[in-house]
Amino acid sequence: LMPIDLNEDGSFMSIIEKLIYQIVKAGISEIFIVVNYRQELIKDYLGNGERYNVRFEYIFQDILDGNGGAFYRCQNKIGNEDVLIADCDNYLSNDNFINNLKLKHEQNKADLTIGVSRVKNITKYAIIKVDENLNPLDIYEKPVDRKQWGNVAKTGVMILSNKLANMDKSISMIESSTTKEAYTTTQIVKHCLMHPDLLKTQICFVDGFFHDTGTWG
Repeated sequence: LMPIDLNEDGSFMSIIEKLIYQIVKAGISEIFIVVNYRQELIKDYLGNGERYNVRFEYIFQDILDGNGGAFYRCQNKIGNEDVLIADCDNYLSNDNFINNLKLKHEQNKADLTIGVSRVKNITKYAIIKVDENLNPLDIYEKPVDRKQWGNVAKTGVMILSNKLANMDKSISMIESSTTKEAYTTTQIVKHCLMHPDLLKTQICFVDGFFHDTGTWG
């Protein structure tokens, strides 16, 4: 809910509101908001989505087992459609980016389309290794070897085909030092890149400024 931008009337727009605006602009009409900490504050502020011309449904993440865990709590509600996943602490300056991501995903009939951006500090992001043609090869969380991994970072915005979105959540599981097991969207990407014969993966570069506000500065 941190104010990050201005509305046309001069009032403040929070990070999640800017993301909601971009999602709605891409033609998406239903958003699941996964909450835990200060959930009532978020619900009271955002409401049911009517003022954003979209429908919200709030999902409670009872165990903080990763952003993959957040997604899979919504899995039984997605039906037969493709799914956009977005980390709500990511700032994207280009309001058309999600629409561009959606168009590329649909045109190429991909199973996974990942929004990416080149970054200066690779130790703050999940970095996607690419070949000379910018085809994704591998992914690693917060590497230190820039020569090996490059600087193409996962932005936290991605689109999953319905086939991929309905796969068992075990594809996102990692061993964690803080919980018995955790589920991450990085592991979903890893799974797809390990099975290129079954799942088509592509990247889409952000036009404009991107920053993870959880690691600002």
